[in-house]
Amino acid sequence: MEKCHHRFLRLREVLTLVGFSRAHVYRLVKAGTFPNSIKIGDSARWLEHEVLHWMEQQIAVNRELAA
Repeated sequence: MEKCHHRFLRLREVLTLVGFSRAHVYRLVKAGTFPNSIKIGDSARWLEHEVLHWMEQQIAVNRELAA
């Protein structure tokens, strides 16, 4: 069985990756179209692989529409 290595991202890291504002990320989360955060104590963290997968999906959809 393949091991999956998870990395937690802080909000500022997510914002840097996706290039969106904090408010826009939370709107997407609320709409169910962006990965939800995981509560760790008082903090919110995102799984890096989920955010990267979401980005890959957005690229794929964009490429299909452009074709």
